[in-house]
Amino acid sequence: MADQKSLDRVFLEMATSFASLSKAVRRKVGCIIVNDGQVISNGFNGTPSGFDNNCEEYDTSATYPGGLVTKAEVLHAESNALMKLAMSTNSSKGATMYLTCAPCYDCSKLIIQSGVVRVVYSEGYRCLNGVALLERANIIVEQYEKKYSIIMVVPLSTSWYFSSWWYWICIGINCRDYWLARNLRYASHSSWRFNYELFCL
Repeated sequence: MADQKSLDRVFLEMATSFASLSKAVRRKVGCIIVNDGQVISNGFNGTPSGFDNNCEEYDTSATYPGGLVTKAEVLHAESNALMKLAMSTNSSKGATMYLTCAPCYDCSKLIIQSGVVRVVYSEGYRCLNGVALLERANIIVEQYEKKYSIIMVVPLSTSWYFSSWWYWICIGINCRDYWLARNLRYASHSSWRFNYELFCL
């Protein structure tokens, strides 16, 4: 059987997949609820049933980039997952909730009342008072720590000599059998021969 850390990683990947379904522009958030090793509900931030899928509107007085503000009727991923669960025959008592973003204060109140005993999230929220509330209610709250590696792509002909204008530095996330580039700096040169060595540090 897989260890808990591996299960947390897989379930957070699933939550990330559900986040991609959100039509929100400013932030996409996904959530899944797991009980006894089974996914019993899922959700992402969006508008209520019957509303259009646009989660933001333009406000010329807004301080956010692009002038977008989230509509008041938008439901957070946690709320959507819990409401979906309420319409099913499953129970969230003793369950674990996986989130791509730490819960807000209002959603944390719903989580407490739902019987969830553990919350795992990947990214912090602008305010962590929701996390503090969960901890006051003796709910286990954990932020999943991603492991990073540095991968350097170096032309063979130049060996270990580094010059900032021609080499690539990619900071990747170790996640199963792939890594996701976060930062990439390079300069093209027509005379290069594309023979490379990979150095994982």
